[in-house]
Amino acid sequence: MTNSRGFVREGLEKKIKTKEMFSPADYFSVVLYYQLMKEDTGLMPILSKRTDFEDAPIELAEGLDGIIHSMMNEMEKNNIDPMQGKIDLGDVNIYSFIMHDPLLKKAIGNVAIQVVMRDDKVDRESAIEQVKEALPDLLGDFQEVFLPNLLHRTLPQIFDKMKMHSIEQKDALHTLAPKVATIGYETIRRHGFKVGEQLEIGLHFEQPVVDSTEPADKNDGPDSMFG
Repeated sequence: MTNSRGFVREGLEKKIKTKEMFSPADYFSVVLYYQLMKEDTGLMPILSKRTDFEDAPIELAEGLDGIIHSMMNEMEKNNIDPMQGKIDLGDVNIYSFIMHDPLLKKAIGNVAIQVVMRDDKVDRESAIEQVKEALPDLLGDFQEVFLPNLLHRTLPQIFDKMKMHSIEQKDALHTLAPKVATIGYETIRRHGFKVGEQLEIGLHFEQPVVDSTEPADKNDGPDSMFG
């Protein structure tokens, strides 16, 4: 059979629709809800489908912080050294801490219900029935699409700082304390023309401080640069 997507195998229409259910903002709403549920605070409306993130609540950044830190911890626990080679962003071990958390399933389900009500213009009961069927695929997409993209946009920033200051993986989180500083879209230009936008997540780092108890360099002395 055919439709606006081109060929879609008969019987897989609902699976294909589920793959298209969440916008990028909806995935971030899942992170927001996951954080609010962990804090056991009241939920709020999901982010606008076409948000520029200017009005995003601080809980979103805190939720992203927690996921990034946990993924770093999982890499160390599973002996995945980012400084020694390319990381397999599809390695399920990196994401087990969140994918096995029942709160994530609840967060995705709550967001999905609002998404279906928003996009399909149906009542809550109808949305719940759709989401029950779609939930396994939405969980899979969160692991296979959103989390690797989050790693792709944030880990290189952390690794660059680690290299710059010769920080070992086991010390990175404590020393650098990375946290989300900005979320937004940056313009992509080619030959001076705007060709699109891409999501950027900027991290803030604490400035590493040299331990004053370490012995002075043997070369330090009257002739050193600052004497």
